[in-house]
Order: sequence, then structure tokens, then C-alpha cells
Amino acid sequence: MRRALIALALAVALIVVSSAPASATNRFQFRLVPGSGTWQQDPPFFFDLPVHFSTAIFGFTGFLMLPGQRWGLRLNIDTGGLSNLQGDFLIYDSGHWRNYELAVGVPFTLGSAHVTPFLGFGSQKADFSELGTVITRQEANGFVFGADVWVPISGRWYFAGSATLGPSHAFKYTNSPPADPRAEGLSNFALYSAGIGYKLPGDMAKVELGWRSGGFTNTQITSGDAGVLNSAVRWQGVYLGVTIHR
Repeated sequence: MRRALIALALAVALIVVSSAPASATNRFQFRLVPGSGTWQQDPPFFFDLPVHFSTAIFGFTGFLMLPGQRWGLRLNIDTGGLSNLQGDFLIYDSGHWRNYELAVGVPFTLGSAHVTPFLGFGSQKADFSELGTVITRQEANGFVFGADVWVPISGRWYFAGSATLGPSHAFKYTNSPPADPRAEGLSNFALYSAGIGYKLPGDMAKVELGWRSGGFTNTQITSGDAGVLNSAVRWQGVYLGVTIHR
């Protein structure tokens, strides 16, 4: 019920702002996010946590305006390997993170800023492996909402920010083998970024440098091992992005 009410409220908000002047063209951003992350639990329950790791996250965000419409489709992907794992009782040697979101967005102007609120579906997955075999998998999915913001600063310089939230996602924790879920419940997902960009001559491309952070936290266990409660996987790092407009 809670997720349905959130989705309804955001759908109404999108309809309201859809009458505002459209301000976005088709845009496609490619990113690299070298950084670090942690799989932890508060309070700690498992002896092998926390696990710290390095990341090499590759990202893509595309927004495609539909012909004759005031709205468009937004696709975001963040995926990459987890390496250099460290912990007091480490049993993993590698990992992988994957997140994607598919949403409907309505671009509009707010003063000198360009804003695109969006509403859609998101899915996240964190794998931790030993010798190439996935030992632990945590995954979640559900409704997401958020906004992309672009604000001019001076000349060709601008600020770019983005936030995506996914409350009460369906969460599943699996150990392999066996493949049956060890625990199921709910989790909260959040993805944030903020950066400074520069429009290249011709205004067809931009270069951005900023900070990006993503991950999810298990908030409730409805079946299975209650010890999984409050486990969280989160990564962060400096991103370098190139955005192409068409």
C-alpha cells in the first residue's frame, strides 16, 4: 500500500508539471566511477563483515524524448567489478555490482535550471564470489523515483545533480549452493550524484567531474534468516562523464 501511494503521488506530480515548457533534448551520458565501497551491518551479526572493496563502475544514463510528447524515457545503468576485498575474516575474493532503472520523465524549466523528475522501476544486485563462484547474492527491485537537475553557473560551466530513491524494495538474500533464498524482506535503495560540468564548443557535448554514490540497505526480514537484517552494500567515488546531446 505504501509503495502504491508513493507511485500515485508521483504520477500526479508528473502530470502537473507536464504543462510546463519542455527544456530537454535527447541526451546520453557515459561514466566511469573508480572508487570504493563497503558491505556492512549495523549492529554487526556476521563474523565476516564488514567487507571493504574497490570499485570500477561503468555507467550510462540516457533520456529519449518521444516524438510529439512532453515526456520521455530514462534509462540508467551502473555496473562493474568489486576488487581488492578486505576484511578481518574474509571468505570472498571478488564481486560484482549491477543497478538499472527504467523510468518515465517530464523535463521542465525552473528559473534558469532544467529539471527532469522521473518515476519507474529499478533493480539492484550485489554478488560476492570465491574463486569465480558466487557465494552470496543480494538483490532488490521495485518502484523508483527521483530527479535530474542542471543549473548554469557561468559561461559554459554548470552544475549537474541527480537523485534516485527506491523505498521498500523487495529484497532477497541467497547463498549458493544451495540456490534457495536464505532470507527475504524489504530494502531501501538510494543513488546520488553531484558534479561540475563544461559545455564543449558547439553545445553538442559536455564533460563532467563529480561524486557518485549508490547502494541499498535491508530494512526488514519477512522470512528466513533474521540475522541478515540491516545488511548494507554501498559504493562511492569520483565520476568522469561525457554527455552527448542530439
